[in-house]
Amino acid sequence: MDGHLTGVGWREKKLNFELRTPDDKKSLVAVSVGDEVAIEVTRERSCIGYRAPDSGSLTPCPHGEKSISASQCLDCLTDAHILPCLRCTGERCANPLRRGYCVQPENHAVYLAAFGPGIFKVGVARWERRFERLAEQGARLALIVARDDGQQVRRVESQFRFADIPDRLSPTEKLKAYTLPTTPEELEKQLKEKFEMTKLRIIGQWLKAPG
Repeated sequence: MDGHLTGVGWREKKLNFELRTPDDKKSLVAVSVGDEVAIEVTRERSCIGYRAPDSGSLTPCPHGEKSISASQCLDCLTDAHILPCLRCTGERCANPLRRGYCVQPENHAVYLAAFGPGIFKVGVARWERRFERLAEQGARLALIVARDDGQQVRRVESQFRFADIPDRLSPTEKLKAYTLPTTPEELEKQLKEKFEMTKLRIIGQWLKAPG
């Protein structure tokens, strides 16, 4: 099936490509191990648009931004009102427009992801998108280590950062990690050991086990 690739994520335990046609109709195509996939770069990377605080649907980018280095242009990030959330440590809400959704019980996850031997990052995701988020990140393996509301998971994430686990890796760092030799078994062992050692340094009762 032809279309413009606008996303990659997990649904019903299957990896799906999100494709859009020129008239903006969306379809999901599930792929499995061994499937042949052909991707052709036909134009510059463009902004995907944004979701407003009171909308669950994606608004196409009205700014016409091209050749960007991320999935969204700065104007769409501003329109989505999520920039304060990206800098949140959980101590004080700086984004009242999104606070109502953020503090719903157990609607966020904290993940610890491995990209290569000894190369980890911590992050947060909406609970219903935790698998999609890991696919977007390009993680080779990951653990969902906590589940709570948005403010509490940011506190947990901050504690992991204080324990010297970064919350960001550059594309170059990720690509380098993919080239390092390891096995899934070795990587899983390292990931679990890293988590067990780190959670001993978490201050307070913030680490709520995932359901």
